Amino acid sequence: RQAITHQALHDALTDLPNRRALDDYLPKALSRAQHLGSVVAVGILDLDEFKPVNDTHGHEAGDKLLQELAARLGSRMRSTDLLTRFGGDEFVLVLDGLDELRYLEQIDTSLARLHQTVESAFEVTPGVWVKVGMSMGLALYPHSGATGDALLRQADAALYQIKSRKLDRARWWQLGAEDVPFSESNTPVDPFSAQAAALLGVADELLRRVSEQFVGQFLATFVLEPEMRAVVRHLDAAQMRDLAQRQANHLGQIFDSRASHDMMRVKALRMGQVQALVGVDPARMTRVTALWRQILSECLRTSSFMTRARHELSQVAEARSLLDLQAQIQAHEHTVSAYFAVLDGPLPQSGTSWQDALADLLQPLAQLPGMQACFLMRPDSKGRFQIESGKGRCAQPVIDHLHAPAYQVLEDEDTPAGQGLVSQAWRQGTIQTTPNYGTDERLRLWRDVMVSLGIQSTAAIPVANAQGQPIFVLVFLGCHLNQFETPWMSQFTRALQNRATQFWQTCRTPTLATILQHGVAQAYRKRLFAGGLRLDMQPVVDLHNGACSRVEALARLHLEDGHIVPPGVFLPLLGDNELDRLFQQVLDQALRQVTAWQAQGHDWDVAVNLPPSTLRNPQCVSWVRDALSQHGVAAQRLTLELLETESLDSDLYAHTINVLHHLGVKLAMDDLGSGYSSLKRLSEMPFDTIKIDQGLTLGLRKSPLTVISLIRTLLELGENLDRQIVVEGLEDAGMIEAVIQLGATHAQGFGLARPMPVEQILDWRRGFVLSVQTDAVHTFLGALACHWMHMNRKGLPLPSLDACPVTRFLAEWGLQNSQAALWHAQVHAGHDVQVSSQKFMNWLIEQAHNSGKRLATSVHAPDRSARSPSHQGAAA
Repeated sequence: RQAITHQALHDALTDLPNRRALDDYLPKALSRAQHLGSVVAVGILDLDEFKPVNDTHGHEAGDKLLQELAARLGSRMRSTDLLTRFGGDEFVLVLDGLDELRYLEQIDTSLARLHQTVESAFEVTPGVWVKVGMSMGLALYPHSGATGDALLRQADAALYQIKSRKLDRARWWQLGAEDVPFSESNTPVDPFSAQAAALLGVADELLRRVSEQFVGQFLATFVLEPEMRAVVRHLDAAQMRDLAQRQANHLGQIFDSRASHDMMRVKALRMGQVQALVGVDPARMTRVTALWRQILSECLRTSSFMTRARHELSQVAEARSLLDLQAQIQAHEHTVSAYFAVLDGPLPQSGTSWQDALADLLQPLAQLPGMQACFLMRPDSKGRFQIESGKGRCAQPVIDHLHAPAYQVLEDEDTPAGQGLVSQAWRQGTIQTTPNYGTDERLRLWRDVMVSLGIQSTAAIPVANAQGQPIFVLVFLGCHLNQFETPWMSQFTRALQNRATQFWQTCRTPTLATILQHGVAQAYRKRLFAGGLRLDMQPVVDLHNGACSRVEALARLHLEDGHIVPPGVFLPLLGDNELDRLFQQVLDQALRQVTAWQAQGHDWDVAVNLPPSTLRNPQCVSWVRDALSQHGVAAQRLTLELLETESLDSDLYAHTINVLHHLGVKLAMDDLGSGYSSLKRLSEMPFDTIKIDQGLTLGLRKSPLTVISLIRTLLELGENLDRQIVVEGLEDAGMIEAVIQLGATHAQGFGLARPMPVEQILDWRRGFVLSVQTDAVHTFLGALACHWMHMNRKGLPLPSLDACPVTRFLAEWGLQNSQAALWHAQVHAGHDVQVSSQKFMNWLIEQAHNSGKRLATSVHAPDRSARSPSHQGAAA
């Protein structure tokens, strides 16, 4: 009966007075009757066969019938009478001023006229006509009661009795109730009082009937509505009935005589939270409660309870159901708000380590209602998804299971382990969800384990980088069916996808190659600060004479089994506090080694990488000052290498850099050309050295002309700013020759010296000889750089053909009579210079790609992970 839940609306539509008007009118009518010695009849009118109209034709049809009925009734009333809407399909009639001797005749006449309102059919929808009947119970003043409330209770009791004899009654109305005692008092019953508990204690049979009818009607009506179908479509018949029974059991607590106000509220809040997560909105909660109350009302009317007991039970149920509904709606709002509040949290500061940011991202998510666990997963180099971090009550058991080979999640879509939601989200780049973990065939491999942990639904949210490539998948495991299918949850997951992207872009992010199992990562971090830290040293070589006056200290993790882990693997695992500890330990070991070398007669300076997060720490300067003092090392012997990032422009960074400079420490900007270059920063900050990023240098083999031009520009910039330039990443003789021809003076790289344990550095120095000549070229890459420099010497003439190092190079390779030599000669002769030069350089580029090297290089298969670009400027 939709009308019951919209009483105010129907009152307005029918233009009838409401209960307030009745409460105002009735005392006055009784007062007049007492003064004049007349009789007042109070009747409660209820429709027969009205429920089938709603069930068959819908609530709108029932509403229309009620409006038409009210209009018909109003047209057949005496001007002295009152008709009010009492609720649902019930009306209250007051016949005023009846004669003490003729009131039965007057009542019979008035009610016969009123019955005409239902003797003709009602058109509820175009072309559809229905008929209903009426029943009425009446009470008389002063014969049946002295107050309006007493008269209404007597009329209600009479109505109940006449409706129970609907099939064999002589007339449709009854005057007075038989054998029903009434109290003049109508004090509302406290729904949690001892009186209410005693009343509820005898209502078990009634509650059983209500529950049975509720389950049947819930399955027959609510689950067929389009909005509810979205919630229950994944349930089988048994699960559907279980859902209906759980609803009935929850509402049944209204009749639990042992329940206190607080107990009911706690249960209602819990139910409201569940309703929010599975997709039942407040409007539907209201309708479910209204259905239960309607069935309760019908069961009360046909029960064996006396009228007063029915009335009081109805009062208690009304009050308790209202409390329950209000608490459910409140919990629904709080649940949705809790999810979206997570999206409003602050983003990490630029340069924050990924490990620190992960905790800030996942911890609030794991604490959300209904969340069993949440994870961040990425595939390793073998296509096996690893849990990089996990939070939540079920996180550790899930981690343990997914690490087992039988449950490993794979990227390969041709395997059962690659059919799950995580793999599909990674491959397709779209959010994947399932409303029922236990029935989704894609999740068959993990079903038993997850269901045993109370996991009933899941969502996999892929996050991509600026190029649209997947970088990780956020995985949510929920404890309710349908948890990630609701419209508001879909909105939340899309917003979270954007927030996770912002986290990734803001932080120092590791490469996909460094993904480790959760347990392995924890073990690495523990070992690093328990004696596993060792330093390798890589010399910085003077390209003019092969001298070495400075080495760079590079952190290595030595495991107990002798395996060495490079920094590109373990550094991304560290948070800011751990990076601070690592910097202090590397600084201590490096300065201790400077002291040891000095005692052996070797005045080598040392360079240590300074992480941006450590530079941000207010204690950074104190750590450096104390370490220098402890080891007795002059400040100028220490170079601190800072990763070139945008954050260096902040006032805090600039202040710390200036304080370090005044301390006497040398400063080097690491990885110039990695993407953040700023002329303002280079000109204003007190850097002594600038290091050209190895990522740029390694491009000499792929795009030689572009890289040659960029390196030369950076070298000229260093010269103009009076900074020493160190070129990183030189892996072979060709690259060394190229940068020498471009004007480089200092360099690092495997082609000069690999990073090596401290105890090997002296042997390397004694045996090292720079095999590359500064005034000659012996490789195609060196010849290309030499020719490019000749062609870009603004305002300076080319050297003679015989004096050109490239001429000697061509002769050395037996190419003095080749077409390439002819192009080279035409350039020096000034014939068609631009065309000849371009053809000659194209030929040199092709030879640099495809030809073997003239000189043996000092490395053959460089292991770039030994100093991975992912070291992020930390103490590598």
